Amino acid sequence: MALIVPVYVAETESQARGEPEASTMHFFRTIAEQLGKGGTRREEAARLGRMSYREILDELVVYGTPEAVTERLNELGEALGHTTLSVWMNVGGHIPHERMLASMRLFAERVIPRLR
Repeated sequence: MALIVPVYVAETESQARGEPEASTMHFFRTIAEQLGKGGTRREEAARLGRMSYREILDELVVYGTPEAVTERLNELGEALGHTTLSVWMNVGGHIPHERMLASMRLFAERVIPRLR
C-alpha cells in the first residue's frame, strides 16, 4: 500500500507551519470549490471548504521540524502499514523555490535516515 502525504520541513515549528500556509489553503479551497461543482462529492467539498488551517495541519498534512515530521511519519507507518511513501512537498504550488529546496534538504538529511 502506498501513502501520499503533504510534507513540509523547517528548522522551527513556527516556520514549518507558517511558510506553507497560503499555498496549502489555496490548494484546499480550490479542491473544495471543484468538488462542490460535482454531484456526488458536495458533502466532502463543504467539509474541506470549512476547515481551518489548524484542522488541516492536524488532519491532512505533516508539517514540522525534522524531529516532528519523522515522528509523525513513523506513526503513520505503524498505523497504516504502508510499503511505499510518497511526499508532496509543495501543496498548492505557491511555496517559493528556495524554501522548497530548504525543506527538501532537511527531509533528505534529517528525516529519511530516521524513518522506519
